[in-house]
Amino acid sequence: MFSKIIRTYGKITWICAAFLLVLALPAGAIENDGSAGSDRDSVSILPFGFYTSDTGAAVGCMSVYERAGSNGGTSLRLYGGATYTWMKQAELYLDVESSWSEDRYRLEIEGGFFNTPSEFYGFGQVDDCQEAYTVQKLEARAAFSRKMYHSLFIGPAVSMKAGKFTDVEDGGVLSAYIAEAGNSEYPFGGGCSLMWDTRSDALYPLSGTLLLVEPLFFPDSGGGTAGESFQRIECDGRLFFNPVDGIVIALRGYGIFSSGDVPFLYLPEMGGLFLGRGYPYGRFRAENLLALQGEIRWKFTRRWGCTAFIEAGEAASGADDFKLSGIRPSAGAGLRFSVNPPSEVHIRLDVGFTPESYGVYITLMEAF
Repeated sequence: MFSKIIRTYGKITWICAAFLLVLALPAGAIENDGSAGSDRDSVSILPFGFYTSDTGAAVGCMSVYERAGSNGGTSLRLYGGATYTWMKQAELYLDVESSWSEDRYRLEIEGGFFNTPSEFYGFGQVDDCQEAYTVQKLEARAAFSRKMYHSLFIGPAVSMKAGKFTDVEDGGVLSAYIAEAGNSEYPFGGGCSLMWDTRSDALYPLSGTLLLVEPLFFPDSGGGTAGESFQRIECDGRLFFNPVDGIVIALRGYGIFSSGDVPFLYLPEMGGLFLGRGYPYGRFRAENLLALQGEIRWKFTRRWGCTAFIEAGEAASGADDFKLSGIRPSAGAGLRFSVNPPSEVHIRLDVGFTPESYGVYITLMEAF
């Protein structure tokens, strides 16, 4: 009993320390505004700390470069950073967004290297599986699109993930799934991206719609059971509206549908700080995923705000396996703190509750 109290006290201490850290460190953000011709450049360097139930306390540094093109010029936004967590999870990442010719063309590139000790909870609606493993992976995605009509962008997209699994439990479900891949996966595929985007802002939209449909074909799964091809289509719909000043209602529907020999790295998952808050990261994983999210966001001062959210989703091997009894709900609330008004970079403290667990998340940016 005494040891349980000590562990609980220690966890609360880390949560409080992480929250103080994310409030203190961003105050030292470095911003440099200048000009390059008729364009405006800005650079922000942001050291930060965060905490989630899946990572423990963590530290990192993020750099943001923005070039706002004028008179139809080229606009560019780069995010780059690195983080390291108490549970020895490390990542390096870089995201690039650019548009030119009066926003007729867009280029998106995102990628990173991740070393993540994690837990595997089985496939689909499994309640009696928990296996430790570590994966070192390199991920990259790129999409080039052209405005076809109004806010509709269409163009080619490519995606790749290369990963090596270590510290996998012998004789477990995961070791059987990746055994014939030699504990490594390296799928590469391509397809097209169709996006309708009328959001007022990409980071913290007050209004607008985002609709994304991205079908991809992978000629070789680079792993799984036989190294055969697989296909997947990702659908993401988001709606934001601002009924009164200071309040934003955000809704999201999300789905991934796969067929063929899908490797582990491309299995959609639910749980963690972005989808299924309150469940452990990767708690539900299968070839297909459907989820709904809803939030009410209220900014009651220049810097402070709060939110309430509800989510529900299900992971299933096939379309016939989706059942009402398999829906996994979660709900919770949180606080928001604006790092540097009028910038829309927010620190969020969310607490999510589910029928089987809860999660605490102190990090940057919104869930969606």
